Amino acid sequence: MKKILLPMLAALLMGTAFTSCSTEEVILESSVVRVKEVTVYHSDWVLQDGLNYAYCEVDWPVLTDGVVYGGNVVVYVYDNSLQNPLPYVYPTNVVYDDGTTGIVGENLRFDMEPGRITLIMQDLDGYQPQINRENTPSMTFRIVATIPVKYIIEQ
Repeated sequence: MKKILLPMLAALLMGTAFTSCSTEEVILESSVVRVKEVTVYHSDWVLQDGLNYAYCEVDWPVLTDGVVYGGNVVVYVYDNSLQNPLPYVYPTNVVYDDGTTGIVGENLRFDMEPGRITLIMQDLDGYQPQINRENTPSMTFRIVATIPVKYIIEQ
């Protein structure tokens, strides 16, 4: 029995010793989260001729190529204490050119590119939002970027 166990134990120890000298890489992947809150007032929205939506550009250097093309970005709009992920549609009162009033669904969404996120407000009736009025409420958005991180450890 000792004749069989001794060589097996020696082979096991030698195998362990040889594998500890390898130069393989160990790759650990993780992520880091960054958060930015921004309040958009009625005067911050840009209305441009030919567009049926209003927009507000927010510069944020956290939005690198790695984040935009390999990470994740989510935007929320606060509604009192609730956070609603974009795209988010909510009802809003409007006054039409003929003086009549109505309720229209307002769609909040976003576009992004490296270094910038563009918040977009668009009426579902196809007209430009009526955001030039003083009674348009301010909106607070929470932008969350998940940044991929890769650690490479050489042994």
